[in-house]
Amino acid sequence: MDDIEKDVLLGNLDSIEDKIALIQDKIKAKDRAQCDFILGVIKFNVGNYELSSFHFDKVLRETKTDEDNIYTLMSYLFKGKIYYRQKHFDEADYYLGLISSSLRENLNVNNASGLEIIFLAKMVGKAYLQIEQFDSAKSISERGLNFANDNHLSYFLDELNYNLYLVYQADDDKDKQQLYKNRAFYCAEVLNNHKLQEKIEHK
Repeated sequence: MDDIEKDVLLGNLDSIEDKIALIQDKIKAKDRAQCDFILGVIKFNVGNYELSSFHFDKVLRETKTDEDNIYTLMSYLFKGKIYYRQKHFDEADYYLGLISSSLRENLNVNNASGLEIIFLAKMVGKAYLQIEQFDSAKSISERGLNFANDNHLSYFLDELNYNLYLVYQADDDKDKQQLYKNRAFYCAEVLNNHKLQEKIEHK
């Protein structure tokens, strides 16, 4: 399950449903939330928001909305993204607020891997950028970078730096804008994220 989730968070979605089908009968009760989270992300990525939301609601029942459980927080994230895509901005903001409140003290979540924490920081930062809450986007993206550096992890360094580039672009801070643009570009090169490199080149 952890390997399947890692592929999903890194955007490697080929044959994921087939892999889950192979182990469906062996999934233990304690892993149900993880399984439903993965299925929710898959349905989200193909635009089936109704079924996606159904799976995230199942996750929240399984975790009893414990905010020290990574699957609660990541389900909040995707429920917020669903509302955003449906242009229900107040509802999207509500879920982002729940995540930010939970992570206010630190980025340590009881059952979270480093990949999950950095993924959450990157995605929450992007969500705040979409609703033009630049201070919140800056804070969570910086904290994600610090967490990655402290734990010697390279996941999403390109996208976290890109979030900060967009923050400083909105702030019209030319020096920091250039700094984070360069960092995002070269991290994307190291991480083989050619799509992001192209986006930066065309900015």
